[in-house]
Amino acid sequence: MNKVIFVGEGNSLKAQLIIELTHQSLKSDYQLMFFSSCSEGCAVAAANNLDIEYHVTGKAICPSEVKSFTADCDDYILVLLGWPYIIKSREINALDGKLINCHGSYLPDYKGSRAYMHYWANIEEYYGITIHYVSEQVDAGNILAQNKLKLFPEETPKILHYRMCELIANELPKSLEMVFLGDKGRPQTGSGRYFLKQDKELFQKIREHNEKNPSDKVLTPYR
Repeated sequence: MNKVIFVGEGNSLKAQLIIELTHQSLKSDYQLMFFSSCSEGCAVAAANNLDIEYHVTGKAICPSEVKSFTADCDDYILVLLGWPYIIKSREINALDGKLINCHGSYLPDYKGSRAYMHYWANIEEYYGITIHYVSEQVDAGNILAQNKLKLFPEETPKILHYRMCELIANELPKSLEMVFLGDKGRPQTGSGRYFLKQDKELFQKIREHNEKNPSDKVLTPYR
């Protein structure tokens, strides 16, 4: 049987939700495992509650550890769920196309972390998700699946975050099947902005400005 290894922070709500939302649809087809940055948190608790084995990796993904945990399976995929730590190119190469990321934006635009907060603050027309291969460039790997939804003014960041996780959960089974079948995905086309990490206060400030001044919108910082 093939193995799917979720990779996330132990206290990550995104990791918790996606593990919970996908467990039922994946458990009959794959061995499931969770690589966690720490031994406690909501995502670790979710894995425990669902009888999913977990292993504490710290802040790095070690290819030799991966091999030791996948020696008993036919094939494997590592699925990043909001993993915030740098993965070095030698580690990406060592994992040989077995590493995919669940990103909270419709790439190539809105690269970077917590994209749903930038969508919300900027009052965009839509928000979305992308499941893609991990490459040496951040959020730039070949795309396996994408989806997007209209952003309604009354939606809170909490709602956007949950619906983003639902979109990922809906697209993940097909994406895993594609990887196991050797599908390389499709290259990203066009240019996209990389939005910079911000604190909650700035997101709120920009959101309030954009609500009051719809004809003079400003965007959260990007490069």
